[in-house]
Amino acid sequence: MAHAPGQTLVTVERLQSDDLLADPRTAAGTIPSLYVSMIAEVKHGARPLGLWGCYGPDHAELMRYSELAKTHDGFEAYLQDDLPAWFMEATHQEFLISTIADLIGDVGHVAVGAASPIPAAAALLARHRSESQLRVSLLGSERLSPFTDGGCELFDCAAQGRVDMFFLGGAQIDGYANINLVGIGDYPFLVRRFPRSFGSAQLYYLVPRVILFVPEHTRRVLVEHVDFISAAGSSAKNIYRRGGPYALVTGRCIFRFDRNARRFTLSSVHPGQNVDDIIKYTGFKFVVPDHVPTTTPPTPSTLIALRSLVLAQLADVYPRFVNEINRDSLQIKGPTVSMDDH
Repeated sequence: MAHAPGQTLVTVERLQSDDLLADPRTAAGTIPSLYVSMIAEVKHGARPLGLWGCYGPDHAELMRYSELAKTHDGFEAYLQDDLPAWFMEATHQEFLISTIADLIGDVGHVAVGAASPIPAAAALLARHRSESQLRVSLLGSERLSPFTDGGCELFDCAAQGRVDMFFLGGAQIDGYANINLVGIGDYPFLVRRFPRSFGSAQLYYLVPRVILFVPEHTRRVLVEHVDFISAAGSSAKNIYRRGGPYALVTGRCIFRFDRNARRFTLSSVHPGQNVDDIIKYTGFKFVVPDHVPTTTPPTPSTLIALRSLVLAQLADVYPRFVNEINRDSLQIKGPTVSMDDH
């Protein structure tokens, strides 16, 4: 089993300095290190099952679990009661990943561009929730992208209507959902120049649901009018347009975009934020409903899936990001995890 997958995650009761392969009593049940990607030292990690030579099974706990796990709500309740407090705390990045995954919903095909680790993790988390029914294409990944010619095939798929959701960001985003990826200042005399638009204008027109994502929520990023329109958030009524903005996710809140009104509506605020904070740090005007809920935090089962299955799939594309997530989550006194960068 350890030889078959691209990544293997191992939990152990304890770490030993001696060579397990050199001892005939343990060699037959030892996985060689070349097949191991990550190791977590978790005391009593096998419970409520037993571990030979260490402790026996907890039959009463197994019975309780079997009853609660019959339903999704019961399983979540079991995790809520039994997981340590540190595990229930999501890092800011984990929170954003879960938030974006919630917005993906039940679409058929999600594509993620290069240098987008948080949207990529969200797409893979959404695929896990869909029991692999959701198709995810990650540019830059050999295993998770069906394309052999990179962006060219992505644009072809989008033009044929075979991409349902995509992600875009920008150095600036305004209240009309226009994004700026070119530079700051009066074009062409820019004070600061950015790489370029990378086909964002085309995908913005073609993909039905585009989620805008910028971690930084300040008036420097969310402006009244962008200095340069790399991709327009809306078009004239006489122009056929299948795609466009669906939502804007920031480090402080979620906005939904109304294509008819051509403006954002505040959908929810992240924990620790309020409406006044959002108004203070946003450079454009937006609609504020009478009731603005708090963004739903990740559930225990979401954190388990994210920290194990999702990160393992991302490791070959974004190894530094995976290590950063592991480090930040483990600062809350979790188990010791080691991640190989190769």
